Amino acid sequence: MKKIIISMACALITAGVLLMTFFGLPILHENECRERVFEDMAEQLGKVRGAVIGLAVKNGQSGEIGFGGGSGAVFHRSGDRYYAVTVAHAVSSKVDEYRAVTAQTPYDRTDGSGLFETLAEITVEYVSPDSDLAVISFGSAEELELLNVADRGPAEGERLMCMGMRDRLLDVSYGTVTGTETSGREHTDRVTLHDAYIANGSNGGPAVNEQLQLCGINIGGEFDKFGHFKYGYLIAAEQINKTIEEYRSAAE
Repeated sequence: MKKIIISMACALITAGVLLMTFFGLPILHENECRERVFEDMAEQLGKVRGAVIGLAVKNGQSGEIGFGGGSGAVFHRSGDRYYAVTVAHAVSSKVDEYRAVTAQTPYDRTDGSGLFETLAEITVEYVSPDSDLAVISFGSAEELELLNVADRGPAEGERLMCMGMRDRLLDVSYGTVTGTETSGREHTDRVTLHDAYIANGSNGGPAVNEQLQLCGINIGGEFDKFGHFKYGYLIAAEQINKTIEEYRSAAE
């Protein structure tokens, strides 16, 4: 009987450890990443939130409209036309129609089908040949903020504030850089890893450093098989600058 009790106790302990390992710890990690706030950076949000746009997409075949197609970071203005950098895969379709959702776009709880037609049309100006980045433009009389691009990407341990448009609402998360990965992603050989929570719609959204400079463009997040967030990854400022320089050279 004693051996049976000991065996049962060991089994329960093992089961508890497994449950904590596969469910408890990932949930705790996800919640920490989702709820973390750097108060000093949060206080500066108003200076940069207007530089974040969302991508509304109208399917060229079905006509279906979606507001979670991705995000972008505005870096330049010429007259009434704004220029932003985003992920190339979010604007890669030749038949879909893309429009810009700004921080000033009104939000209601309808599907937004009537709203879509009022939004500014997006033009894909340039697609990088060696990274998942693109430069887009749209016309707007709104006064939007512009992000200065940092000279370099964030180093390990540096803090970030990540922004993106989920549906028509701004989503903000905070984290630190945890390393780099060179195994490659789609069209991108090197990415920077961080623990700021990334959700649907965040692709193409900016990561800014403590100086509120654009230091990266988020291109995705890694989730475990149960859907728990593990880490986010971005393309660093060096590649953003390269893409913008290539666009400007091509436009001359």
